[in-house]
This record gives sequence, structure tokens and C-alpha cells, in this order.
Amino acid sequence: MCVCYDIFGLLHKDLPNPGVDVVLNLVHAFYPSGEGPSGEPYFARHCFADASKQWGYLVFGTAVFFNRKIPEHLPTGVYWNQGDKSTRFWRYSNNPIKPADSFETEI
Repeated sequence: MCVCYDIFGLLHKDLPNPGVDVVLNLVHAFYPSGEGPSGEPYFARHCFADASKQWGYLVFGTAVFFNRKIPEHLPTGVYWNQGDKSTRFWRYSNNPIKPADSFETEI
């Protein structure tokens, strides 16, 4: 389990996978642009996809979206299947994990 930027530690320390099959990354929050952290595509591409690429595991993430809608195509699970391709060029459509259901509630 990782909390927010902890997942970058796996990448930047170049740690070997100790036998982990799945990582759950608990991202703190995403806000409307200009009101706080708002880079959910950055997390999907450079956290979830990069970590999955490095260790060959599934990465799932969850976050709280404050005062904004959850992006329709934001992946909550990523599995890297793009070989040596840079995550800079990774798109949600490259992700083999596809959503089956969505759930929303008014707060």
C-alpha cells in the first residue's frame, strides 16, 4: 500500500519488486484547477503506469475529488503492457484494465 507520492519512492529508489502482485495507491485529493492539486492524468501516467511498468504488477488508485466531477475515463486500475514505450506517451486507451461499472453519489 502506498499513500499518494509514496509510489514515486518505488520508482526513484529503483527498488526491486519483493514479490508484490498488486499495489493500492491512496491519493490524497484532486481539486479544481487553481485550488489545489489537480493533476489526475499525471498520477495515472507517471505514478500508476510507471510503477506498473517497473515492477510488472497491477496498480490501483483511489482519490477524493473535491468540488469537481470525477473524469469519465480516469483509470482506477493500470496494468502496463506497452513494453519499453515511455509513460509520457501512454494514454488511457493503452490500459488493458477497462471499467465494468461506475458508482457515484452526491455529497
